[in-house]
Amino acid sequence: MRNQKDIDRKIFNLVNEMDKNISGGTINLTGCIDRYTVGAKNIFTCNLEHFQSDRVHYFKRIEEELKDNYLFLEFPIEFDTLGYWVDNSNKKPLLYVDLGFRMSDKSSALKFASFNGELAIWDNKSQKEILVNNYNL
Repeated sequence: MRNQKDIDRKIFNLVNEMDKNISGGTINLTGCIDRYTVGAKNIFTCNLEHFQSDRVHYFKRIEEELKDNYLFLEFPIEFDTLGYWVDNSNKKPLLYVDLGFRMSDKSSALKFASFNGELAIWDNKSQKEILVNNYNL
């Protein structure tokens, strides 16, 4: 089980990252350096406009979700990443915060993403998004 100090540091890192770049970013939780990042568990979704109007409230909600889904589980899953991204395809953009994994094999990462209903994976080396539907799985 993780300690409170560790989770507070991760949340602090997330808040700082979101202040720098609201469109998207990832915090490495485990130090894993595998090439591909795949979302695994959404812990928070909200309207971006609402988030920007009351950041303190929403950061508190993200913190609560993170603790419920990451810190205080009896047998916690060792997620590698905490990431966020904005979906601008809707009339009102949505902010997503997800826990994820890093994988070294592109094919495995795409299969996991497809199975999990993800739209894309992130290539950490090329710094580019790879859409799942562009590949025959």
